[in-house]
Amino acid sequence: MSRFVNNRETALHLSGARMKIQRCRFADNSRDAIRLEDGRALISGNIFSSNFGFNLYNAGREDLNALLNWWGSSDQAIITQKIHDAVLDPRSGTVQVFPWLTEKPPLIP
Repeated sequence: MSRFVNNRETALHLSGARMKIQRCRFADNSRDAIRLEDGRALISGNIFSSNFGFNLYNAGREDLNALLNWWGSSDQAIITQKIHDAVLDPRSGTVQVFPWLTEKPPLIP
């Protein structure tokens, strides 16, 4: 339950961190909301909105699950446009985002 808001750089950059990132708000960051170097983190139940870079940047080769997040929209094209993974860079692992939340969850900081 943390807020990552209005950061000038990437809001959260993880490498080798086996963490659960849940019920956090990532908004209005100048670069990427989350950048991951591997697939160890679990990302679920978060809000992503108005980030100028990617909402989620998978820089590693491992696949990543980021299910049940609110991506600022329920439109698949809008959601996938803000995800950097193997679709944009074959050296990266994939990011599984479906199913996603269809509305913004309550009680997020």
